Amino acid sequence: MAGTSASGAVVNANDSVSVCGEVMAISGTGQRATITVKTQNGSTFNVQAGDCFAPQGIGPAISENGKPFGLGSQVTVKATVTSVSGAGVTATLTVKTNSTPAVSVPTQSAHAPRTH
Repeated sequence: MAGTSASGAVVNANDSVSVCGEVMAISGTGQRATITVKTQNGSTFNVQAGDCFAPQGIGPAISENGKPFGLGSQVTVKATVTSVSGAGVTATLTVKTNSTPAVSVPTQSAHAPRTH
């Protein structure tokens, strides 16, 4: 089955996607800090800070591009789709990042092809 991304593209297993959202919580410091990201549709998922692309900010987390960021920062998480459950705009993607083996996100939270 295939999902439909926020950008209208078909998303299948092994595709590269970007998931964007706002930082809601941070546990720890540096690139290994655990970040809770809230997507535009309200779902949340956790990744390590080093999996996030973030603009320069202030906070305890360090992004993949070496910039600090904190609560309220807008981040982009690069991921690879490992599976798709359902189809179309209501599908759920299971994605993996460099440090997180499995995160579930709604297909409408993902942008394909990857934007960063």
